Amino acid sequence: MAMKVTVHMYQTIDGKIVTTLDNYPDGPLCEEAGNLYDDYTFGNFRAWGCGRETFKSDYRPDLSVYDDVMPKYEEISAEDEYLCIAIDRYGKNFYETPYNDYGGRKSRYVVATTKKANRRYFAYLEAMGIPYLICGEEDFDIALFLEKLERIHKVDSFALCGGPAINAEFLRKGFVDRISLVICPGVQGGRKELTAVGGDNAEGFPAYFHLEEVKTYPGDSIHILYRK
Repeated sequence: MAMKVTVHMYQTIDGKIVTTLDNYPDGPLCEEAGNLYDDYTFGNFRAWGCGRETFKSDYRPDLSVYDDVMPKYEEISAEDEYLCIAIDRYGKNFYETPYNDYGGRKSRYVVATTKKANRRYFAYLEAMGIPYLICGEEDFDIALFLEKLERIHKVDSFALCGGPAINAEFLRKGFVDRISLVICPGVQGGRKELTAVGGDNAEGFPAYFHLEEVKTYPGDSIHILYRK
């Protein structure tokens, strides 16, 4: 498979990706690092994405309007400049628009789900103009997801941007080619904050990577690249 997967994360010096650190991630002390992270994302990847928890919101449309609607179950190619892949195996998240405006760029949502998602959920996605990929019967099949992302959407590199559980799943099953870490100049100091990789299942770990490149940037930020 030509598809390459990079786990691309923005974190503090002590490895926290969700933190109560003042000015994190967009305040004056971390602005340079945040810009570096976004520029690397959109400068190197057409498709970037996250797991369900990252995109979770309180928005809930009325799915009863789709009670009598039979979805087409067509996996349609998106021609947009950027794609935001929402990995949501059971179809739990909803979106008010077809686009994610993160980083000052419009990325069309593409939902990667399974046949366990409700029929009305597929009808809702179709009505919203949100493409989807059906990647498994009962559980999310990473290999099938990557194959469809490449074949249907013509994507040959994918930035997986968290959270820690989905990163761990890709790593555990050997689908990560590179790890990209942008580090801002702050130490959070707590114990319970989320880190770049973490799950209840430690099977497949430890995993080891080779250092490829380290660069320093204005604002005391660092970008580290590891390769498989």
